[in-house]
Amino acid sequence: QITASLATAVAAKTEGTLVAATLAQRLVDADGITLGHPSGTLLVAAKFETGGSVSEATVFRTARRIMEGQVFWKGSQ
Repeated sequence: QITASLATAVAAKTEGTLVAATLAQRLVDADGITLGHPSGTLLVAAKFETGGSVSEATVFRTARRIMEGQVFWKGSQ
């Protein structure tokens, strides 16, 4: 998923590609584009050099919640 996402980020910023043509006009996140996948979403970005070659492609990942709980507190009365 990550390799394809990086390629999609590059295609999203390349004028004339199908990916660039289908992006929403309103940016959701200025850092990159958010892609949906079976496990959730993934934020990816690409930067280009002045000549047009790709200088970097980035994947922003966050940790998944692995625990949820409740705390019951009995305050002084």
